Amino acid sequence: MLDIAIILVLGLAGLFAIATALRLLPVALIGTAVFSWIAIFGFGVDGWTWLIAIGSTVASLMLIFGGANDITRKGIRPSLSHCRWGLPP
Repeated sequence: MLDIAIILVLGLAGLFAIATALRLLPVALIGTAVFSWIAIFGFGVDGWTWLIAIGSTVASLMLIFGGANDITRKGIRPSLSHCRWGLPP
């Protein structure tokens, strides 16, 4: 059971690294949230996984629903309220 949890954690790390390299941070956050909850409820993983699951879920919801603002030289504009999904404007 522990080896499956370790594989899931390594998969999360790989997903986050690849998605960040491709500038798809929202995809990485959503994937991290989903796989963290699967690890918790499917395999009984506890500890830091709860913190990761809650944090990535909140961050994903903020990005999807425009709760985070992007401060740029042009002023403050909603981060993802127009479905930019982390790609450059």
